Amino acid sequence: MNTHNRLYALLLCGLALAVLLGQAPQAQAQAPQVQAQATTGDALDMRGNWKLTYGYNLAGCCTRTYYVHFDVDQTNSNHYTGYYKSGGDPHSPLLDDPYRPLTADTFYGGRGQFVVQIMEHVVESGKGYYGLLSGYHVPTTTGVQILGVWTNIDQYRGTFTLDKVP
Repeated sequence: MNTHNRLYALLLCGLALAVLLGQAPQAQAQAPQVQAQATTGDALDMRGNWKLTYGYNLAGCCTRTYYVHFDVDQTNSNHYTGYYKSGGDPHSPLLDDPYRPLTADTFYGGRGQFVVQIMEHVVESGKGYYGLLSGYHVPTTTGVQILGVWTNIDQYRGTFTLDKVP
């Protein structure tokens, strides 16, 4: 993937995230269980198992659900590596451990909101595949949830929800 295509993919992801974040106050007003803001003492721990639901366009049509697992990087507590767990629809062995095609980074700037950037990188038959997911942490009383948007090298895009599995 050349630099131009990477920048284009990041731009699309960033623009969609900006639209999604612009809708966040409206969504929070409709869901009273959502906390007003995170505090500096909060931590977004991505370790463990998550349920990842992809929507295949911005209108929410055509979802697919996968289970993923993340482990923290020992040198940076805000950086994680991960993989897709067995199952899912469809599933490729290149998405499994030990390949660890997922990397995730969490960011908190003291403004009451965590954001998450996840990159999927798979190499198959000498060609690389990239997918980018950008989202924000939604503190709830029922669990940990990340809402966001995604795009990939094939120019597909949509929304996603990442829910922590207890």
